[in-house]
Amino acid sequence: WDIEVADDNSSLGGVGMFSSLALGPLTERPQIAYYDMLNTHLKWANLNATGDWIVGIPDPSTTNDVGQGCDIVIGEQAGDEIPQFSYYDATAGYLMYARFLGTVWARDTVDSVGPLPTFGTDMSGTSITLDPSGNPHIAYYAWDSTTATGFLKYAHLVSGEWVIDTVEMDSAANVGWWPDIVINEDEGNVPYISYFDAGNGYFKYARWNLSTWAIDIIDNTPGIGMYGAQELGSTYASYFDSSNADLKYAYSDNYMGWHTESVDTTGAVGSHTSIALSRKGEINFPHISYYDVTNGNLKYATKIIKDVLPMEMWLDTLIGPNIHPDSSYTPKATVLNQGNTVATFDVHFDIFYSGLPTYTSVITVGPLAAEEEAVVVFDPWSAPHYEDAWYYMKVYTALPDDSLFANDTLEDSIYCALLSVAEPEIVPVRYELTVSGANVELAIPALTDAELYVLDVAGRRRLTLHQGNLAAGVHRFSLDESMLPNGVYFIKFEADAANLTRKTVLVR
Repeated sequence: WDIEVADDNSSLGGVGMFSSLALGPLTERPQIAYYDMLNTHLKWANLNATGDWIVGIPDPSTTNDVGQGCDIVIGEQAGDEIPQFSYYDATAGYLMYARFLGTVWARDTVDSVGPLPTFGTDMSGTSITLDPSGNPHIAYYAWDSTTATGFLKYAHLVSGEWVIDTVEMDSAANVGWWPDIVINEDEGNVPYISYFDAGNGYFKYARWNLSTWAIDIIDNTPGIGMYGAQELGSTYASYFDSSNADLKYAYSDNYMGWHTESVDTTGAVGSHTSIALSRKGEINFPHISYYDVTNGNLKYATKIIKDVLPMEMWLDTLIGPNIHPDSSYTPKATVLNQGNTVATFDVHFDIFYSGLPTYTSVITVGPLAAEEEAVVVFDPWSAPHYEDAWYYMKVYTALPDDSLFANDTLEDSIYCALLSVAEPEIVPVRYELTVSGANVELAIPALTDAELYVLDVAGRRRLTLHQGNLAAGVHRFSLDESMLPNGVYFIKFEADAANLTRKTVLVR
């Protein structure tokens, strides 16, 4: 884990409570909303392209206590990332909304929430998201002091006006803490909200069914649902270990078993945590913001993940689809540093005949920056005089401390023809994708920058077969069945010139 201080309030501390983290839709760089307890301000930290944290104050009120219960979402407009915030004005008892306009902050009073009895504690009371049109939707906790009732409310912006609705309110009860809102695009951009029922200790869920709010109990185990879910449906979580005052991280592939680890154990750290994920190929990169109670600082952690994968392999001097006896070829491969740290590693190219190695070459590559790719040129290979034979080729990367070994190997086979003179290659005239079981064949009429990947029936990417340039010709890939259980899958090819999808069934 790489841990850094995003804001220490000029060494005075008192910043980082109610931290909420989001990743920019264009840059995937983190931005964090949080509360400056020392100055009672809403603050905003964003990581710039050079790795420096830039701190701003969306609401610098000198008279009111603003920023508690804050949340952040980042929109996109005209090629710019637009951070937007929901938060409380504790002095006035208002729900507030702020939006960055490039040089100034626009602020709006959304609704009255009453004199909340939980101000000054670790209660996170608002959640903001955007619909596909960029309109903000906010779920938030409010308080009716007359009836001593805490309740959940929902606001969304329509034609410049805030439309307010009460999601759940039960007289003298206390519901709506730590809300988390998402917009379900498949059902007409309707809001779904998870939240905590403090009166009963339930984790609850509200769904708008176009006429009323349908309320479900997710878990009625006492205390379950406190601090909410940072990303609904996600199998990645950051959380606070109250017994040891540590920040922890957990993930699961299927909710059946969880891997857990400590992120930061220095002092009392980890409260007011928020997690977001960025994705590259088959890897999820966690980003976590949290509060350092000991030092009063806002902190940010990212996990160092090392992964280098081969993207493609070929024989550079090959003419036509086959090799020929006693001919010389130059094996080459493209490799990509898919991790988030600089890597130096070995790349192996092996060729086998009848299961026995006939050629091996090892080239050291690096240092290779994150997201950088390189073409590796191996030692020349002279094909033995085996006619009418198949050769098995394998290229793989050997990186110390690799985080994902499963995608480090690329395999292919090639036929040694009887002819001693190579036949000219026939270039395909159109894009074609053919799939049979675990075998994938792709015809490319011209040099193409493309992606070829595997989706399961739920639409989740399970495997990336290729990413980057493909030369004109016929390319063959094989699905790594060890990474895919039996079932139905969709092979998808994406490029500017063509988009193709084919279905396959894997049965062992």
